Amino acid sequence: MKVSVIGLGKIGLPLACQIASSGLDVVGFDISSEAVDSVNAGIPPFPNEPGLEEKLRHGIRSGLLRASTSPKEALAGRDVIVVCVPLMLDPISTAPDYSSLDMACQFIGENASPNALIIVETTVPVGTTQNRVASKVRSASASNANFDFAFSPERISSGSALSDLRKYPKIVGGESKIATERAAEFYSSFLDFNDRPDLNRPNGVWTVESCESAEMVKLMETTYRDVNIALANEFGKDCLRLGLDFDELRKAANSQPYSHIHSSGISVGGHCIPVYPRLYLENGSSSGLIPLARTINDGMPKFAVSIIERVFGSLACRRVLIAGVSYRSLVRETAYSGAFALKDELEERGAEVQAVDPLYSEAEIAELGFSALSETDKIELIVVHTHHPDFESWTSHDFPSCSVVFQGRPGPLRSKLKSHFTVKDLF
Repeated sequence: MKVSVIGLGKIGLPLACQIASSGLDVVGFDISSEAVDSVNAGIPPFPNEPGLEEKLRHGIRSGLLRASTSPKEALAGRDVIVVCVPLMLDPISTAPDYSSLDMACQFIGENASPNALIIVETTVPVGTTQNRVASKVRSASASNANFDFAFSPERISSGSALSDLRKYPKIVGGESKIATERAAEFYSSFLDFNDRPDLNRPNGVWTVESCESAEMVKLMETTYRDVNIALANEFGKDCLRLGLDFDELRKAANSQPYSHIHSSGISVGGHCIPVYPRLYLENGSSSGLIPLARTINDGMPKFAVSIIERVFGSLACRRVLIAGVSYRSLVRETAYSGAFALKDELEERGAEVQAVDPLYSEAEIAELGFSALSETDKIELIVVHTHHPDFESWTSHDFPSCSVVFQGRPGPLRSKLKSHFTVKDLF
């Protein structure tokens, strides 16, 4: 079986490496020559993905994995084509930007073998695989190709991609019974799954009745998280208003097995949670719980700054440090990071804002639009946006002018810093 993976990012490259490690021939396609050159050199284009470099180097050395910027080289003669291109939101309208997906469809239609199985892993609104991808691929094909189409949602996270491939069931749904069976057989050929006694059926490849069903699974699981984070944020705000310790109460409530209250926090970032509920809403749910949850979560940086101003006083001309610009601890990504909105809110109130993040150099911090940390002795307050372990070692000697640290997320940071600073929980 010969396989092509379109898109060598944080989803596509680990998948391509895993496929090659099972003995299948894989060509990865990407429009970035820099990414392709890096992959062919055995170097992941992005760092901090455990086990990926070893798997990549093994695939390159064995000859089973290679990368190309040529659609013809990557797609012609392939039995299976897996699409892992990004689907982002328009920054103004928040509508899906299909440009990368549409380009992939054009490339596939022009180059794919007549009987190829085409699987979409990119998270999309319900109906996209059938109504957009299949339609555009067939329209771009000059031959009477008998393509099969399926959808199988990616279910992996940065920093644990390879282990996640073993951990979670692989959901598969095709446009026909044959397409579903082909896709299930493909994934079963290279995935080994951890034992999961907590599941109601054995871990492995799980088939659902259609592409639309598989698309909906992905949107449901991520939107669930967004809605429940919004609920936690509402609980956190109310506990703050009432003078109660939300984290203590959350743990007490969750001692009852039907309660699964999430942690509250200063922002919700990343490629998934801020994006996929918007894709869910593309299918017509324009009111109700889901858009309200998005509004609540998008508003958390502004709420946090209002609390800071209430406790600290006027922020005009005060030197403020944002600790952490990545959206998640130990993950070198800033996709939809709340640090950007936090900076804007602080500056709107007249603060002089700097930022620091151990995963980024000063030059990279500047490229992201922040002023890098310069004179530590002039910082008057710190706002912890991302809980990186490096921050736990800070002392008052590092920031002698800092009177208070505002902690934007739960965790052990409070106990580490409270002997040196006045630490205030924002939630």
